Amino acid sequence: MRTVIPEARITSQSKVLVDREEVMTGLNFFGTAVSVFVLLAAALATSIAMTSSVAERTNEIGLFRTVGLRKSFIRGVILLEGTILSLTGGLLGYVVGNLAAQGFMPVLTDTTNSVFWRLDYLGAALLLAALLGALASIYPAQRAANLDPAEALASTS
Repeated sequence: MRTVIPEARITSQSKVLVDREEVMTGLNFFGTAVSVFVLLAAALATSIAMTSSVAERTNEIGLFRTVGLRKSFIRGVILLEGTILSLTGGLLGYVVGNLAAQGFMPVLTDTTNSVFWRLDYLGAALLLAALLGALASIYPAQRAANLDPAEALASTS
């Protein structure tokens, strides 16, 4: 073959499969690394949003404590709000991620394979989002629960 077409490159099928597997392993590693950074950024964003929410609602929280709501209730409300915020983000992330994968799959793999919308992945994404949302809201919730009602009502934030 080399004598007929000198610039031709002959590659065995096993070599092509090994090369393709290396590329897929690299893409999986890259995807995992990006996912970890996105999750950390989401947890940080949730924590900042909830801390800001507590700061903006200091008077309201002080009023709730003055009328007799317990610290555990205030803590629960903030934790629930952070969890709902993160669940919304997790659902949006799952949908946008699948749509992006459907759009880029033919370009990156040069095939017509389709992306499957797997409910087990959706469940895992929502579970992880809820867990991260709750964890990221612990500090703001504790801060809100420990506000002194008199100082909170006196604040002008």
